[in-house]
Amino acid sequence: MIFYEGSPRYIYPNKVEEWISAIPERVKKVGVFVNEKRKNIKTIVEKLNLDYIQLHGDESPGYCDKMIRPVIKAFRMGANFNPDILGNFQVHAF
Repeated sequence: MIFYEGSPRYIYPNKVEEWISAIPERVKKVGVFVNEKRKNIKTIVEKLNLDYIQLHGDESPGYCDKMIRPVIKAFRMGANFNPDILGNFQVHAF
């Protein structure tokens, strides 16, 4: 579920709340965020009981460490991307 207002696939958390409980428990629920305040992520994750947090912005390793669920960290893979930075992130997946 995309919780980044800049995305055409953005969904209001209140809209998700209406149907998320119908999703079987075996299906893992992921919230996608971009440069969002930790407090807002925490509120949405707890309210919707999400299983994973996927971060697509400029989040630092320390920021990722403070999340309340396992983190999937995405990076922009431009010409200047340095894969050595991946070692700085202690996340669940990339």
